Amino acid sequence: MCADKHEELLEVWTQDGRPTGEIKTRKVIHEQGLWHKIVHVWCVDPATRRVLLQRRSADKCTNPDKWDISCAGHIEAGETSLQGALKELHEELGITAQPEKLQFLFTAPASGVYMNGTYFDNELQDIYLYETDVSVSSLVLQPEEVTDAKWVGWDEFEAQLDSGDESLVAVEKGEYGPLFALLRERYPLVPA
Repeated sequence: MCADKHEELLEVWTQDGRPTGEIKTRKVIHEQGLWHKIVHVWCVDPATRRVLLQRRSADKCTNPDKWDISCAGHIEAGETSLQGALKELHEELGITAQPEKLQFLFTAPASGVYMNGTYFDNELQDIYLYETDVSVSSLVLQPEEVTDAKWVGWDEFEAQLDSGDESLVAVEKGEYGPLFALLRERYPLVPA
């Protein structure tokens, strides 16, 4: 059985981003395919045009042992999106960030069905950017969530996604398209 925090309490949302006022366990949320909020934090190093990726634990319920965004996690009931982002950065990577250093970018809806049609994942993903040049060797990885981390050029990462690289979590362009456009706009390549 995969490792999951089944009893974690989450707020239920509508697909268009309105809270319903209901609170359910993570297990019920995924059994019933209820919409819920999560955070994605992208660690980027603008000077080297790289993004930090994590390798998900082999025990994860979804996309085990695949390379994924810097860190991600469910927003627990009573927690703000920013609090969730700060918590996940610290828990998964050992990064203690100042709240003002996280930049909220946008919310992206995403849906998926896993585990032979028994695990329904309907997410509203709050996407954050965190600028850092942290070395991989200084990260403190949460072993039940993350087994490795690496920096990769964001152009290379985008090309890997476009080619369907099976070592990566396959996602819809709902998040990645706007993210790569934003990175190119915010950090243009300066000719030498």
